[in-house]
Amino acid sequence: MKAMFSNMKAIFTILITSVLLGSQANAQDNLAPAEMDLVEYSDFPSMHHVDDLGFKIMVTSLFNEAIYIRHNKDYKRLQPTREALSQTHYYDGVSPMVFYRKGMDADGQETFVACGEASFSSGTKDVILALRKKGQKYTGVTIDMSLKGQPLSSVRFINFTPANLVVLLNDQQANLMPGEDLITQFKSEEKQYFKFKIGAMYEDEAKLIFSNRYPFRGQMRQLFIGYAIGNVTGSDVPFRVISHRDRGPEPRPVALLK
Repeated sequence: MKAMFSNMKAIFTILITSVLLGSQANAQDNLAPAEMDLVEYSDFPSMHHVDDLGFKIMVTSLFNEAIYIRHNKDYKRLQPTREALSQTHYYDGVSPMVFYRKGMDADGQETFVACGEASFSSGTKDVILALRKKGQKYTGVTIDMSLKGQPLSSVRFINFTPANLVVLLNDQQANLMPGEDLITQFKSEEKQYFKFKIGAMYEDEAKLIFSNRYPFRGQMRQLFIGYAIGNVTGSDVPFRVISHRDRGPEPRPVALLK
């Protein structure tokens, strides 16, 4: 236990020292999600009721088969976007949301077979669904994107890797276990820049795996999701960050309902 705390202290030292020594990447203003193909399938799960659960899908690699959910009394195909957040899908059922793939029944007829699920809290309306495949099953983790989950004028980082990470986000720093997050709040609407650094352990040594400087202004929200391609170890740490920016949950005009 003492060794672990000693290691984490070393990572903090690297993060703080790197701020003082500086080798920071250039500031970036292009934080919008990657361009996406917004062509909807004919069975895309669009909004049916103003209280439907709205969710954007995050996947680190596209799946080799179509995945469906039950929505509006029918099977609707999900449309994930690789290494970015998808457009908003909707779901009108209760928790957990069950995923399906196409299969064959005993009579050789096409059917839908349950292949995984994701839980969410009652009353939730806006989430990000982090979807993974493990073997023949799919698992989903829902990230609350309501104003309660992340207020305006804030930046949030979520550790979606299997490893502990030490994160410096503006003036906040923390040791984040898998699934944990860190939020920093801004009080001024003037444009300012914040530091974002991430450290991890590599062969019993602390290693800085991500470092950048970003702009922030107004009552926007910025979200960063860190994930790993493979393991968070090796000479070239396969670490990636998805970024997303918005001004709160998407409005739901009743006029848009069919």
